[in-house]
Amino acid sequence: MMPLWMWSTLLIPLGFIGWLVWLRLRAGGASHAQAFKMLLALGALGAIFVGSVSTAVNAWRTAQWQSAVSGVVGAVAFLTMRRVLQRAWERFPLG
Repeated sequence: MMPLWMWSTLLIPLGFIGWLVWLRLRAGGASHAQAFKMLLALGALGAIFVGSVSTAVNAWRTAQWQSAVSGVVGAVAFLTMRRVLQRAWERFPLG
């Protein structure tokens, strides 16, 4: 379990990144609801990615089989997050 100070150092940059993505989507013409849904999806995928990487590292240290499964889940979450962002940029272009 991560201590509270680690969560705060993680959430501050993530909040800033979320705010920048929100501004980018709104500047591209997305409505509040569309931008919120996109950020919700990206937040869920990001949480899955961070959690799977954390589980993979802990499982690797203790030589358990979950490290491979968590690594695959993390890779899938990262690639899905990348695809979601790419489609969002194509759907709401700047200019």
